[in-house]
Amino acid sequence: MPARHPLPDPPVQSVAIEATAGTFTLTYSGQETDPLPFDVAAAELQDALERLGRVGPGNVEVSGEAGGPFELRFGGDLVGRDIAVVEPDDARLDGTATVATAVPSPWE
Repeated sequence: MPARHPLPDPPVQSVAIEATAGTFTLTYSGQETDPLPFDVAAAELQDALERLGRVGPGNVEVSGEAGGPFELRFGGDLVGRDIAVVEPDDARLDGTATVATAVPSPWE
């Protein structure tokens, strides 16, 4: 079962790509994106996640430079729900893809 974030504030998920070639995918709650190039742009990554039925349009914001690292912030229809931690598959990358989760501080 994928890791879940149990707190009311959605976590910020950071996706880091350390690669020189190839593709990777991200899985959210059992649904996998199409293969993404190692130097994907933030808008392309956001579009790929929004095409997943369990995310949907307008429910994730992706920021960062092409090739990452990227910050994923889930919202919209997903506010107040358990947010699955995105899982990378970097088997087809000439490098690695990793995901880290940071919980926003309520005191910020």
